[in-house]
Amino acid sequence: MLKKVFRYDFTALFSEMMPLLLAALAVDLIFLYSLRGSGTAQDMPAAAYMIVSLVCFAVMIAMVVVLFIRQMYHFYDDVYGRHAYFMMTLPVSEDAAILGRLLSAFLMDVITFGICLLPLMHLYGMPDVSFSTLFPSGGDTALQFVMLAAAVLSSTLALYFCIALGMLWPAHHTVISIICFVLFFALNSWLASPFMGEYSAVLTMQADAGGTIMITRLQGGAPGWLTVLDVIIGAVCYAGTRWLLRNRLNVA
Repeated sequence: MLKKVFRYDFTALFSEMMPLLLAALAVDLIFLYSLRGSGTAQDMPAAAYMIVSLVCFAVMIAMVVVLFIRQMYHFYDDVYGRHAYFMMTLPVSEDAAILGRLLSAFLMDVITFGICLLPLMHLYGMPDVSFSTLFPSGGDTALQFVMLAAAVLSSTLALYFCIALGMLWPAHHTVISIICFVLFFALNSWLASPFMGEYSAVLTMQADAGGTIMITRLQGGAPGWLTVLDVIIGAVCYAGTRWLLRNRLNVA
């Protein structure tokens, strides 16, 4: 059933995000077309460059916000909302209900990030930025992607857990879920602060003479321990959500 839950959720999520994904690709194509004869983005007229930049960022922000809202709504609607009776009375285990949607959300996050990266690559020369400039752990790109994946998965599991906690008070579930989510991130920041050091201080973007955006950071921090913390938090949120679905779920 895990495969079926994943396929159902991803198909619905992808179809809802399709207009924004196409809009982002269209903006990038228009931008590339406007570069014909101009060379690089920095050779464009200032007004045109500013307009294209604002449109790109507006589309990317919209994609991130809508994706977050839709992921939250899908979990709520399929587990507690109008689809709950159908979805949760099928032979779907708690693990399949959580993991299927988690994998769907993660894959959609990757697709969205990739499409968001395209206009940034053409605007700011992002391919020239090394991942080793972002992480004190060195140049192991695979490890750095594992760190990012752990952070994304942990946040998604925390979202599910907060929704499940909010449903313990059905009359005020939205407010309770939001409060739990805010408290979670406050607690997460507090737990992570000893490992962050100066790493949390600054990420600056400076253009060199060739127009390439270079990202620099202050030294310090322990991102390896941050990943361990993300894994622990994700495991706790997963176990908590699973227990609540098994013992406190009422689809009547």
